Amino acid sequence: MLLLNVVVATAPAGLPRVNQVTLDLTALLYTLGAALLTALIFGFAPAWKLIRVQPVQALRDSADQTTARSGRVSKSLVIFQIAAAMVVLVATGLLLRSFERLLQTDLGFRPDELLTVRLELPRGKYGGEGRRAQFAQTLLEKLAVVPGVEGAGITSQLPFQGWPQLIMRVQDQALETLPQAEVFVPLAQQNEILGTAISVAIRTRPGGPDLVPALRQAVWSLDPDQPLHNLKPMRQVLVEATAQRRFTLLLLGTFAGFALLLTVVGLYGVLAYAVSRRRREIGIRMALGAQRGNVMQLILRDGLQLALAGIGLGLLGAFGVVRIMRNLLYEVAPTDPLTFATITLLLAGVALLACWLPARRASHVDPIVALRTD
Repeated sequence: MLLLNVVVATAPAGLPRVNQVTLDLTALLYTLGAALLTALIFGFAPAWKLIRVQPVQALRDSADQTTARSGRVSKSLVIFQIAAAMVVLVATGLLLRSFERLLQTDLGFRPDELLTVRLELPRGKYGGEGRRAQFAQTLLEKLAVVPGVEGAGITSQLPFQGWPQLIMRVQDQALETLPQAEVFVPLAQQNEILGTAISVAIRTRPGGPDLVPALRQAVWSLDPDQPLHNLKPMRQVLVEATAQRRFTLLLLGTFAGFALLLTVVGLYGVLAYAVSRRRREIGIRMALGAQRGNVMQLILRDGLQLALAGIGLGLLGAFGVVRIMRNLLYEVAPTDPLTFATITLLLAGVALLACWLPARRASHVDPIVALRTD
């Protein structure tokens, strides 16, 4: 429930019906049923094998043989778990790299120190010929003399909020779309404004005074009943334009984090179980002169072999999966070397940490206690 509240709190404002998201009983029962079914499926095979074991044969089989058979299954599952985590992490890494490049896109203008506002000029009130254009021109003249204003302009629509009338190549729609040349029609030539709304942009001096009161005063001096819509800095407009993508990446990053955590737990569990079953072997090795470093090296080698096998399998799977993500990436190749190298090193480092804990415990086995126990 806490995680659900975090997701709702971080969701972008434009996400439909986000406030109605709750913990649904049907979804909860479905998840519980899926978990129980998974446990039954994976528990049926060893249970069936156990009830078919003949007592005489069970006494003949050594513990090492039983451990070897069960260990192969556990190791295979860990390898596939690491491979699945590798695919998820690579896909998430590519999307993060794509988003990073997206934020570095040349917008064609400086969004900092830029205050924006939208004004509605209804035809019922500004229906006369040239009245909307006259309002806009007078407003610009008033803003030009306000202290701290470097410049002001009016357009039919601001970038990222629709189709503006601009003369330069400005990124005005989604960041990932290529900018297109558009037509700028000066008010002095057109003598009227298309539509019933205008957007005002005011360039302020760095570290200058707050211009919101002066902007309100300039607008209300022309029309005391005029509301100011979407009064915000242009930087905030950009943040809102990428909010949906940020939220999606947050969810993907969360899933990738859980996949990495499950990988660590799985690898640690297999090695810890192997160490507990090999206590006698480790005790004999140390009684014969093996040093703690040799024992740690033995366990680390076994764990890293699993990790490298999983990473290799995951790389093959990732190369196949990321090709279908080509349309989701921006200026990043599906086989981006930096992403693949970073995720490989990350997963290898985490696997090494998961292997180190059981290896350290194995190196502290007391040979006399291990031999006496078995």
